Amino acid sequence: MNRLSFRETVSNLGLGTLFLTALGLTFLFQGSGQGEPSAEELIIYPATHKSAYPVCLNDTWAVWATSEVISAVPTRRGPDYLHRYYRQRLGEQDARYAYQAVYGSGVVPPVEIQESGLITHSTYNRLTWYDVDGQVHSPKEEIHGITSVYSDGVIQKKSHSTRDARGEHVVWIPFDGFQLDQQREFELAPIGKETQWVPYRNIRSGDVLLWMSPESLHLVDLSSQTEKVVPIGDPDLNEYERKHSRFTAFDDGLLLLDDDYVIDVQTGKRVTSYRDDKRIHGLFMMKHRVGYRIHEANLEAIDLSNPNAPPRKLHSFDKIAKLFPNDSGLLFWTGSEWKTIPWVQFARR
Repeated sequence: MNRLSFRETVSNLGLGTLFLTALGLTFLFQGSGQGEPSAEELIIYPATHKSAYPVCLNDTWAVWATSEVISAVPTRRGPDYLHRYYRQRLGEQDARYAYQAVYGSGVVPPVEIQESGLITHSTYNRLTWYDVDGQVHSPKEEIHGITSVYSDGVIQKKSHSTRDARGEHVVWIPFDGFQLDQQREFELAPIGKETQWVPYRNIRSGDVLLWMSPESLHLVDLSSQTEKVVPIGDPDLNEYERKHSRFTAFDDGLLLLDDDYVIDVQTGKRVTSYRDDKRIHGLFMMKHRVGYRIHEANLEAIDLSNPNAPPRKLHSFDKIAKLFPNDSGLLFWTGSEWKTIPWVQFARR
């Protein structure tokens, strides 16, 4: 399946894509000691648990979490929370304890789960892998400035200071087993280039990572470590939008900016937008050149290649739900099980 970071996998019904990013200090409890779960807390049943919530999933597994306040006196950032993470195989009712972490209010480190069930947890300066058999792996060295984590590597923002200037650049570092392969480190954005590099301003599809400078789209093939630069050819995309628009979805050569602007990444030109098409509003996902939106509590599919095609209603919701993409479609938790809404493919002329 496509490798998806936590930022890319969570969307919230009625609110578009939900991005939870913040900086803060994270402490991981491993082995015995403070915060160790009781025997009753080693297995939970999401269908009956009062506060468990899904974090991420793939075609085989889902990661659930529970959170509770543990600090009696709030810190400067707010109260501290103990978060416990559980691994559930899709189709099964129980979720089993994987690990736990403590961090402050508003801090949500990236979590990634592979098809094998291996979970990657990233804090600002530490990577940790949690295997299904209970083994815990972590690189020997600390790594500061992690902005995104994937199953095969991380994006890191590095700061540099000299007597004459200060600056930063952004690099891709692949994994070699449970270590960082510094020998294959690849520069994504050099020092001095205006990148506006924040988690919601870069996005990945397969091996291609996409980011935007004020004048160009940058498509980086992480497998071959090559870059293609495409000038933005849409005069209607103003300077503010180029610098601050959120990267919501990237698939099949199309980039969705915010929830209403679609660009062809090979030409840099606008495909469609709310300026051209009243249907293009509130999109939170794209797949096979089909946009997905929530409209009046209904999930609808929008054919981006045919402006005359009416929206196709796929599902009606009676309560707020989170939608998670995988290879099969969009998944959501009904309260008792995972349900899949298959991807739509419109007939092409």
